[in-house]
Amino acid sequence: MNIYVLTLVSAENTFLDTKIIANAQHSLQTIASVKILDTNSLSKKDSSEDPKKDHTKERAVDILFSIDEDNIQELSSVNLEKTLVDYCIQPFKGRFKKLLVTDMDKTVIDNETIVEMITAMGQGEKAQALMNQAKNNEITYMKGIKARSKLLTGTKATPLFKQQLATIKYISGAKTLIATHRYLGGIPFLLTAGVEEFAQKVVKELGYSGHYSNFLSRDVEDKFDGYVDGPVLSSEQKAMLLGVLCKEQDIELENSCAIGDGINDIGMIDGAGLGVSYKSPDNVRQYANAEINVGNLETLLFFMGIVEDNFIHDIDELKEKRNTQN
Repeated sequence: MNIYVLTLVSAENTFLDTKIIANAQHSLQTIASVKILDTNSLSKKDSSEDPKKDHTKERAVDILFSIDEDNIQELSSVNLEKTLVDYCIQPFKGRFKKLLVTDMDKTVIDNETIVEMITAMGQGEKAQALMNQAKNNEITYMKGIKARSKLLTGTKATPLFKQQLATIKYISGAKTLIATHRYLGGIPFLLTAGVEEFAQKVVKELGYSGHYSNFLSRDVEDKFDGYVDGPVLSSEQKAMLLGVLCKEQDIELENSCAIGDGINDIGMIDGAGLGVSYKSPDNVRQYANAEINVGNLETLLFFMGIVEDNFIHDIDELKEKRNTQN
C-alpha cells in the first residue's frame, strides 16, 4: 500500500470551492484500491468575513489517500478544472525537495529581459518576432537568443543595464518561495538564459544560493558586440546543470524540483523529481508533473507540503529569523 497526496491550491486571492474538493475526492475514488485517509488544511483560515456560498476559507488543502502499486498509473486519469484550481499528485513521502531550480524571465520576474533591452533601443518588433519563432519551434531556441543578441550590437552596455535593471518586477509569490525554501534548509538555484546582470540582481534580492546565466559580450568601449559568451542556457544545458548541481550537493535527482515557463525549461522540468510548469503553453506543460496556471508561486510551497504558517515572505524576514536563531 502506497500513501499519496493530492494538493489543491486556489486561484490567487480566492478560496477553494467545496465542489472542487468534492470532485477531487470523487475522481480519486473512481480508481480501484484508492482509500481517502484524510483532508488537511495547508493555509491560514481567513477570519475577516464569511466566504462566498459553497466556498471554504482555505487556499490550499491536502487529500491523503492510499493506493495499491498496480493502480498508481491510473492517477494520470485525475483531471480537474485547471482554470479554477492548481493541483499536484505525488507520493506523500519526500515531497519537500532539497534542490529547487527556477527559470527567471516570466517565472520569478515579470520581464523578458533581452527583449525589453532591445525594445528600449527601438527594435522591439524584431526581438518579439524572433521570440515568437522560437516559441513556435520555427527556429531553435539557441538561434533565437543569438539573433536577438545581434540586435544589441554597438549599444553602450552600462547605461542600458542601469535603465533596464530599474524595471525588474517580481512575480507574485517569488520572494516567499525562495526565502521559505532557503529557510527550511533547501538550496534554491537560478538557471536562466537571461542576462548575467539581471540574474545577479534577482539572486541578491530573493536570496538564491547561486545561479547560472548568459553573459552578453562587449568590446573595450563597453559596447555590445552581438555575441553571447559561453554556452547558451538551452533546454539541454539546463538539464545538464540540474544533474551537475545534484551531484555537487550530493542530492538524488528525485529530491529536486524545477519550475519554468518556456521551451528552454523543458529539460530541467522533465528531469527533476518534481517538474512544474508555470503558466506555460501546451508544448511545455506536457513534460511537467504539475502545473501552476491560476495561483501564484506560493503554490509550489503548498505542493511541497509547507504550511502557510511557516512561510517566510522575503529575504529581510529570512535574515531576521536567522539572526534570532544565532
